Amino acid sequence: MYCGCFTSAMRYEFLERSHEANYKRVFNSEKPENIQIVNSVVVDYKWSPLTMFVVGTDDWEFEIIAPRSWIDEKIKSLYLCEATNPVNVDSIQDRKDNPIREWYAPKPLEVYESYYEFATSIDYVHMLVEKEKVTDNIYRVFVSKH
Repeated sequence: MYCGCFTSAMRYEFLERSHEANYKRVFNSEKPENIQIVNSVVVDYKWSPLTMFVVGTDDWEFEIIAPRSWIDEKIKSLYLCEATNPVNVDSIQDRKDNPIREWYAPKPLEVYESYYEFATSIDYVHMLVEKEKVTDNIYRVFVSKH
């Protein structure tokens, strides 16, 4: 009963015009020179008394071309660990199958190294790194929170 009230009252906007602005909003820093943002979307939930109990922060997705050093730094700073538990793999698969945008991780899950946020009880943040390199030590990375 209450869910319908929250859903109908929720206001949001998709931010997709500036990849650099989205990166800064999510990661709280300027985009490093050594990465390329291919796609990004941030779902900006507008604050209201009804939404403050439902949504605490933005949802987001990025497709990034990055060196392994950037990937390893984000794994550490986002408190991610490799997904080996079937429950975590199922959660990642579910979120991968329900992206904000169709460009997010379009290949089968098996072609990615899968990571999830272990510091929370719900796997909000995921990172999928294509196992096949783009070039020497450069990878296609999909990272999201939703």
